[in-house]
Amino acid sequence: MTEKTICFSGHRKLPQGEVLAILEQRAKQAIETSIQEGYTTFLVGGAVGWDMFCGELLIKRKSRGILPWKREKITVICVVPFEGQEARYSAEDRRRYASLLRSYDQVVTLNPHYTDGCYKQRNHYGRP
Repeated sequence: MTEKTICFSGHRKLPQGEVLAILEQRAKQAIETSIQEGYTTFLVGGAVGWDMFCGELLIKRKSRGILPWKREKITVICVVPFEGQEARYSAEDRRRYASLLRSYDQVVTLNPHYTDGCYKQRNHYGRP
């Protein structure tokens, strides 16, 4: 079977309350639909906001396994644009980030430090 990959990256500031609950349900549905369509590799950007939010959803979903009748597993990869991107995160977000990094199947760091275009490079990671 050919590996199919999908990525999640987006806004840094998330809405709260009912709007966030709706977004969570839609993201969970997108993940489930992707799995049903044969996607097994999920890339996340690792930034505060939507990236970490989806990373947490994917890690929770991964813990349930894929589908009972399939042998494939979900692989979650974090693509970090540069080392130390979390330096400006709040203490709470740095803790979340560190916890997520330990939970991902793989962490790919593209640059040793910030460079112009490193976020674009991250956004294009894995493209042919």
